[in-house]
Amino acid sequence: MSTTENNNVPHDYFVLPNLGVSAFCLSGLFYLLPVSLFAPELLPRLGTFTDEYLKFVDEFYVYILFIFNASLYIHVVETLVAIALCRRNNLNFPTTLKWTLSVAVHGLFSLKFLVNPEQKIKQN
Repeated sequence: MSTTENNNVPHDYFVLPNLGVSAFCLSGLFYLLPVSLFAPELLPRLGTFTDEYLKFVDEFYVYILFIFNASLYIHVVETLVAIALCRRNNLNFPTTLKWTLSVAVHGLFSLKFLVNPEQKIKQN
């Protein structure tokens, strides 16, 4: 890893979040919420669990829709912050793209590694 002249952050600094976080974000935010709201017939049939869950979604539809939309907007803002932090740390384009996609999916779970990269590098 080559470092920049301005700081001690390598040009290709990237940390992948835990796979459990990936599974949680992908299944919850990018599958369960949108499918529950817009295409509930795509949910797997798990007997009374699915029926009770869909009743819950019907009862609190507006609140769940708000949570879904707010989450998406927050992830967009976090992604823009990640791009700005990549530019501040002089990361190269492929690494910036990796951070952008990672933060778009994982949100703060990924962004925390980019906010203070010097501390993470010192730990390794």
